[in-house]
Amino acid sequence: MAFALRSGQSKQYPTRFIIGSDKVEHFTAYPHEMQKYYQLLDALKPGAAKKVGHDNFLSVLPKGGKSEK
Repeated sequence: MAFALRSGQSKQYPTRFIIGSDKVEHFTAYPHEMQKYYQLLDALKPGAAKKVGHDNFLSVLPKGGKSEK
């Protein structure tokens, strides 16, 4: 995340980034972990923030809820 923010990559190529967390089982720290991404999203224009924070993830999911074969 820090690289993308410092280098401007997330601003220049907003369709190429997805954010997320590897938090598994220990969800008490999850809200704190997700707060870190607000710094990145706040630095982006609203359209780019929506792509990085939401749309790009949905674009990699299979259409219609079924995996592609």
